[in-house]
Amino acid sequence: MQRLVLCALLAAACGDDAQQPTFQTTCQASEPSAEAKLLVGVHPSQPGAKILIDGRLLTPSGTQIPLGGFPLNMRFVGGGTRFVALSDGAKGVESIRVVDLMARRVVAEEPYANQHGLFYGLAVSAAGTRLYASGGGENVVHVLDVNPQTGALTPRPDIAVPNYPAGLALSGNTLYAAEQTSAKLAVIDLVQGRVTSEIQTGGGASDVPFDVGIVQGPGSSQLIVMTLTGASALMVTNTSGTSTTRVPVGKNPEALLVVGTRVLVASADDDSLTVVDPFGRSVVSTIPLALEAQQKGASPAALAVSPDGARVYVGLAAENSLVALSAADLMPIGRVPTAWYPQAVAVAQDGTVIVANAKGESIGPADGTIEKSDLIRGTLSLLSPPPDDAAMQAGTMVVMQNSVRPSALTPQPTCQPGQPARFALPMKPGDPTPIEHVILIVRENKTYDAELGSLAGANGDASLEIFGPRMTPNLHALAQKFTNLDNFYIAAEASLQGHVLTTASFVGDFGEKAWLQTWGRGWRDEITYSENIVVPSGFIWQKLQAESVSYVDMGELVGTTESAQRVNVDTKYPGISFTLDVADADRAAYFTSLLARGDYMLPKFTYMILPRNHTAGLRPGVETPESMIADNDEATGMIVEALSRSRFWASSVVFVVEDDPQDGGDHVDGHRSICLVVSPWVRHGYTSSGHYDVGSLFHTIEALLGIGPMYQTDGRASLMADLWAQTPDRSPWAHIPRMIPVTTNSATSGPLVEASRRLDLSAPDRSPELSRILWRYFKGSEPPWRQAAPEPDDE
Repeated sequence: MQRLVLCALLAAACGDDAQQPTFQTTCQASEPSAEAKLLVGVHPSQPGAKILIDGRLLTPSGTQIPLGGFPLNMRFVGGGTRFVALSDGAKGVESIRVVDLMARRVVAEEPYANQHGLFYGLAVSAAGTRLYASGGGENVVHVLDVNPQTGALTPRPDIAVPNYPAGLALSGNTLYAAEQTSAKLAVIDLVQGRVTSEIQTGGGASDVPFDVGIVQGPGSSQLIVMTLTGASALMVTNTSGTSTTRVPVGKNPEALLVVGTRVLVASADDDSLTVVDPFGRSVVSTIPLALEAQQKGASPAALAVSPDGARVYVGLAAENSLVALSAADLMPIGRVPTAWYPQAVAVAQDGTVIVANAKGESIGPADGTIEKSDLIRGTLSLLSPPPDDAAMQAGTMVVMQNSVRPSALTPQPTCQPGQPARFALPMKPGDPTPIEHVILIVRENKTYDAELGSLAGANGDASLEIFGPRMTPNLHALAQKFTNLDNFYIAAEASLQGHVLTTASFVGDFGEKAWLQTWGRGWRDEITYSENIVVPSGFIWQKLQAESVSYVDMGELVGTTESAQRVNVDTKYPGISFTLDVADADRAAYFTSLLARGDYMLPKFTYMILPRNHTAGLRPGVETPESMIADNDEATGMIVEALSRSRFWASSVVFVVEDDPQDGGDHVDGHRSICLVVSPWVRHGYTSSGHYDVGSLFHTIEALLGIGPMYQTDGRASLMADLWAQTPDRSPWAHIPRMIPVTTNSATSGPLVEASRRLDLSAPDRSPELSRILWRYFKGSEPPWRQAAPEPDDE
C-alpha cells in the first residue's frame, strides 16, 4: 500500500521539465590539482607539515612532545622546571600529567576513570608542592601532593564542591572555585577541607562561571574576578561577596590573566582581548585578535605573560596559532603557527614558551594499523628560545597561508574566451546559477569506509565496510549515478559537535571543551547546552533570515531554541529532533506529499534529518540494526525520486551527509565520512577526490544561495567547483525498495543484547559504545580500535 501511495504522489508531483528554461553554461569544471587531492595527514613534500581534516596546513613551531588526551590547562610546580597539564579525553582516561622541561617528557601521571569529568581548573600552592584540580563531573576538587625531587603525584582526600567546579584560584588557605551549573563562586577553607560559603554572580544558571583570578590591591585588600561565559561578563567581587559587579566584556569569556592590577579577559567568541580595571570596575580597552575581523572563528582560549612582563601570549585555538602582544600597549607583535587547537600557554623562567595543543596533529586511520586509544591525542610545543619579534612577524604570514590554503586550492573552471563566465556554481558573488533550491539531508554517525568502503572507483577499504549494498542499495546507487566525494571530512568526534557543524560550520571553544563531559558520561546534558555559548554569532537559520533567504528546518533542534527570531521549523515533520521511533520512510513520505501539492513552494534551503541509521543496537523489541539502516537508505532514495519527478528537479541540488563519523573504521582517517551530491547539474558517475569538509559544504551552499560565510571555517574553505556539469541531465531517479524486511530484535540475552540495553537513546551522544556493538554484531569480531574502558560484559 505504501508503494502505491508513493507512486501516486510522485505522479502528481511531476512537472513539465520541457517548459523550464535551460541555463547555458560557458565554463567547464576543472579537476582538482594534485595538491588539492592530498589526503589528511603528513604532507608528502613539506617536511614537518600536516594536512588537517579541513584542508588547512599544520606547521607547528618548536619541539613537539606527545602528551595525550585533550589538555585544557597548565600550571608550573616544583621550582619552575616542571609543570602539570590537566587533560580530558574523548576515550580512555583523563589524566593529570607532570612534564619535566629538562627531560622533555611526561615523568608522572595520575589517571582518572573517564567518569570523573576533569575540567579546566588548576591551582598550585606557593611552594609548588600541593596541587588542586577540578573534577567537575564528580563535583569535587582533587588534591594531590607533588614530589619536588621527582614530580611524582600522591592523591589526598578530595574536597566536595557542588555544581560542576571549573576554574580555580588560590590565596593562602582559601581556594575559590567557579561553579559552572549554579552561577556561584565557591569559597573553600583548605584547613577545614570544605566549602564554607558561596558568592552569587547576580545572574541565573545561564551565567556559566568559567575561570577565576585574584587581584591584589593596596595593603592586604583583594578582589576576586571570574569570567561568566554565558553572560559575556567579568564578575568582580570582594572576598566577602558583599560588593559584586558585572563588567561587560566580549562574547563567551573564558580564560583570564591577572597582570598587576589589570585583568585580561580572552573572549573566545568575540576574537578579542578585554582589559578590565577591577578596582574601577570598568573596561580599559578591547583588542581585536583575529587576522580578519569580519570573519569570526579564531577562538582565543589561553593567556600567559613572559617572566620579564614584556609580552602577553594568547593561544588562538581555532586559528592554530599563538599571538604575542606588547605588554606596554597590547599591540600585536606577530604570530607563530602551533599544532592543532592550542588550549593552554605557559612561559618558563628562562622564557621557554609552552603550548598545549588539545588535538595534537591528527588522529590518522581507524583501521587497526595504529592504536586508537584516543580519538584525540594532545601534544606540547616547546618554543626555546622564544621567537623574537622578527620571527613573530614572519610567522603571521605563515599562519595566514596555512589558514587560507583550502580556498586557494579551489578548482577554477575553464571558461570560453570572450564570453561572460556562466557556471552552475557561482564562483563569485552575483554570478548567475540555475540552482534555486538546496536540500541538505543529514543522517547519523558513519565513516566513509563503513558505508562505501566497497564502492568501485573510489578510495575505500571493503574490509571496513559494515553497511554494504544490501543494506544501503540507494546510497551505493546514488554514489555511482551522481557525484560521490571520497576525500570528505567532518571535524567532529561526536554528535554534539556534528549537529552544530551541520547547522553552523563551526563549533565555538566552549563546545569543543565541554562535549568531552557528555559522551556517555551524563555529566553535562547536551540538550540543555546554551546555544549562546556554542557558536559565536548564530546558526544557518539566523544567517538565512538576515539575508532574507527562504528556508525550512525539518527535524533539527540545534540553533532553534534560544533564537531571538523564531526559526522556521516545520512542526508537522514526523519525529522532530532525535527519535528512532519514527520511520525515516514516513519522514520521506511527508516530504513527498509536499512536493505533490501544486501550491507548495519549495524554499531555497531545506535542512532535513534522517536519523534512523543511528540504530538502537540489539535492544530487544525494537527494529534490528539492518532494518533501521534499510529504512534510512530507502528514505534517502525516496526523497531523491520524489524530487526528480517534481517541477523543482531542474533547479535543485541535494547534499547527503552524516552529522559525524563516529561509527565504524576508516583507512584514511577517523574523521572521513560520506558526501553525495545529487542534481541534474552535477557530473554523473563522478567521484571527486578533492579535499573537502563541512566548511566546503557550507561555502558551496552559501555560494548557490547568494549569501556570505558564517565563520572562518566556511569563508576560507574550498568551493566544491569540480562537481558541476556543463550540460544538465534531468532524467528522473527511481529509488530501490529496501531489500531487508522490517524485523525486530528477538534475542533477549547475550553480551551484545545486555550492552544494547544499557544504551541511552534519549538523545545523541549518550551511547559511545554503540559503534563497537555494531561492528561486533555485523563482523563477528572485535573492531579495529581499542575500547575506551572495559564494558561490563567484558569484565
